[in-house]
Amino acid sequence: MAILVHEDMSHLWDRVTEHTWLVNDLISGKKEIMQENVSLLPLLYANKGSLQSAVDKIVAAARTSAEDFDTIAGRLRKKCENDAALLQDLEVFMNSCRYNCTGNVGWSLMTGRYGMQQCEKYGEALLRLGI
Repeated sequence: MAILVHEDMSHLWDRVTEHTWLVNDLISGKKEIMQENVSLLPLLYANKGSLQSAVDKIVAAARTSAEDFDTIAGRLRKKCENDAALLQDLEVFMNSCRYNCTGNVGWSLMTGRYGMQQCEKYGEALLRLGI
């Protein structure tokens, strides 16, 4: 059970939280800007002076977060490689984390909350901010 309190487990969960937050801020950007809410996209837009630069920054951060997750997952696998049962449980947990992130993206694109459902297309999404 020491794996549950290992610092990499905390870092792994941090990457899941970070990825979910970044995707949410990106996809909800139009709603946030129109309602004059403070979130990452409008803040980066104000800082960068370009909406595309702000979007690119968030996409890059989400990609880095996913890559960091994979790196941390590799370290945890290595730590558990001599315990087949623990490794199997770890894989289930890590896959659940991935499904959580993927599910967040899918839900965000499908919900009417952000107005993205009409823009959905396999493999890509078009975010029309109209601002």
